[in-house]
Amino acid sequence: MALFDLWGHNCAMLYEPSHEEKELAELAVKYRDRLIEQASQLEQKYKDSATLDGHKERIHSYLELRQQHAEQFRELLRADAPDLKDGAIIHAPNRFGKESAKHFHIEIKFESLATTDRADFDTFNSQQEAITEKISNTPDPEEREILKTTKLIEAYEHVAQTAKRISTQNKQITGDSDNPESRHMTLAVRGSSESEGFFSRAAHLRHHYRELQPERAEGLPEPIDAPEKPQDRLDRLIEDQDRIARAKEELARTQGPKGRHRGR
Repeated sequence: MALFDLWGHNCAMLYEPSHEEKELAELAVKYRDRLIEQASQLEQKYKDSATLDGHKERIHSYLELRQQHAEQFRELLRADAPDLKDGAIIHAPNRFGKESAKHFHIEIKFESLATTDRADFDTFNSQQEAITEKISNTPDPEEREILKTTKLIEAYEHVAQTAKRISTQNKQITGDSDNPESRHMTLAVRGSSESEGFFSRAAHLRHHYRELQPERAEGLPEPIDAPEKPQDRLDRLIEDQDRIARAKEELARTQGPKGRHRGR
């Protein structure tokens, strides 16, 4: 066997995912399972006769946003939009959007939620396995480092996106915008003074990626590290809905006393 073949063979045999990679893989499974569980909880809450009409309307509005999101990606896919093309690093919101386009249908809304999240995870997991295989079969240490960094970036951005959906859906289930699970997921995504969030870690890794190969980093999507500026279409739809809801609440609050005064 040639020396190169021996080295390549040994790489394939010796490569072991890091502790960080294993933790992210476990977290991705955990978040997928939670999202699937939430689909069932949303259905139960929506169909429960004890659920108030306003709460049901909130859930229905969220599902309509998911339908709009899926339709947006269907249009983009039909148009073969350039910004949906996979680059050096897979864009997590685009991967989820493509799966939504395939699987989310308002007619089977709750089933669609679970199906979309399963498909999103399966595609992500397949992509992670493909990168792992490339790492195993790459003898060049610098190229291996680039591939490992790519794998970590995609993993952090995937768990960030799924954590955000868990937070959003928990608000629909509970009817509470400040519940413990939503706070926990938001903290995991954004981080704190004590711990680095998923987005920040991904952003730092993207910086490392650029340092490793500045000539190939040109055109690389910017890191999704600014939660106050939603970076994907579903985020923007939800932000718009929340803004309208807050405006209605403020209008009702300011007009309330006037209405009572007129009724006297």
